[in-house]
Amino acid sequence: MLIEDFIFQFILMKKRRPLHTNELLRYLQACYTQGDVTKSDYKKLFIELQKRKVEEQVPFMRDCKFFTSIQSL
Repeated sequence: MLIEDFIFQFILMKKRRPLHTNELLRYLQACYTQGDVTKSDYKKLFIELQKRKVEEQVPFMRDCKFFTSIQSL
């Protein structure tokens, strides 16, 4: 499966474009665990997403505006 096909599948299922490559990675992982993506396709897509700068997930609290405003005090 090509990355373009995978992104198109994401758009069809979610009814919107992905916001970030991390979102595509989470979707890829969900598809793999549900058996919708083969192991070989998972590897190919994962490598392609890594090339597109998949970043480590930031814990929720770091994204929270309230938490960051408290840290700056």
